Amino acid sequence: MKWRLALGALALFWTLGAAALSMEEAIDKALLYSQNVERQAWLLKQAQSETQKSRGSFYPEVNLKYQTYGSNRSDNRGESDGSYALLELRYNLFNGLSDRFSLQSAKALEEAQEFALEASRQDLILLVKNSYIALLKARENLKVSQESVRLLEEQRRESENFYQVGYIAKNTLLKVEVELSNAKQTLLEKESALAYAKRDLERYVGEHIVLEGVKEVRIESALETSEMHLREKMWANRSELRYLAKNREAKRYEQRASASNYYPKVDLVGEYRSYGDSASLGNRNGTYNDRTEGRLEASWNLFNGFSDQHNQEAKRYAVLAMDSQIVETKRELELQLFEALEQYRLAQNAHEVAKLALEQAKENYRITLNRYKERMETSSELLDAELLLTKAKSSLLEKRYSIATSIASLQRVVEAQ
Repeated sequence: MKWRLALGALALFWTLGAAALSMEEAIDKALLYSQNVERQAWLLKQAQSETQKSRGSFYPEVNLKYQTYGSNRSDNRGESDGSYALLELRYNLFNGLSDRFSLQSAKALEEAQEFALEASRQDLILLVKNSYIALLKARENLKVSQESVRLLEEQRRESENFYQVGYIAKNTLLKVEVELSNAKQTLLEKESALAYAKRDLERYVGEHIVLEGVKEVRIESALETSEMHLREKMWANRSELRYLAKNREAKRYEQRASASNYYPKVDLVGEYRSYGDSASLGNRNGTYNDRTEGRLEASWNLFNGFSDQHNQEAKRYAVLAMDSQIVETKRELELQLFEALEQYRLAQNAHEVAKLALEQAKENYRITLNRYKERMETSSELLDAELLLTKAKSSLLEKRYSIATSIASLQRVVEAQ
């Protein structure tokens, strides 16, 4: 019998151990499961391909052309059919540095997409942290409600005994039963809230979660709260700012590339031509012999309806628009930092007050319960003490997990690793 109990305990331990989940593990699972992160990763692949495409302008261009024809009239040699093939090798020597600036723009956009990917990862990490903390809070709130119901059930039994012997009136017993019914309704609400919090976290990690295996989070006690230092970290780390900076850089290169239309275009061209008297190629006599030639081509647009000028203006305005967006984003981030710091400080101070309030509520309930058993306090006073104790427990939980969520928000604002 003992070995069966041991095996059962071992199996239970193994099940809980296998189903254990920490916040870090939940984040790792969510990053692998998230379709939004995957979408940003594919967009990065696209940007990398665009960069490789821009490198193509530095290589020679090879073209092959073939043509065959027939006519109802003969040429001066008496032939009515013919064919023609052209192999062309073209290499650009100068195009106003458009190819160079276009490549630099593509590289900047690729780096910008890397920061967009990181920003989506950081957003997801914050969502998972908040969801994980919400699950822990819901689980602990359920325990508080269960304890409240247990205490009220115990009080109801004692009140019923007192009523049976005539120590209290029936309305006093009914008041306890009403409070017990309210506590049971609250318990049902907490069970529903826990079920929703569990499903919400499962939505991120993509798998079933065992509530008993969800590990508690550790609240950091030593956290930097210097707004100046945190602001410096935020300016240096925040992916959204780096994304905008790289986008501005790309648009600046686009502006410089648009100026290439004011310069001539110079190409080095080599051609090989072959002719035939039929669909198959073959030499023709006279001027239609196979021919190889090389040439240097230069072209320069003198006027195109001011489109080059307006194109440059459009690119310049795009850069200025990015400057405004960067300034506005910095203002928003400064407000986010201020709000996150205030929430953290408020949560810490409120947590200290809540701890003291809980100790006082416990002592008040202990004294009131003893006096109630000695018939020195009424049921109403015991109910009030129990209600104060439940509120104090819930308040302490709320403040504890508020610290955890405020730390998560602060880490997201400065993008701390």
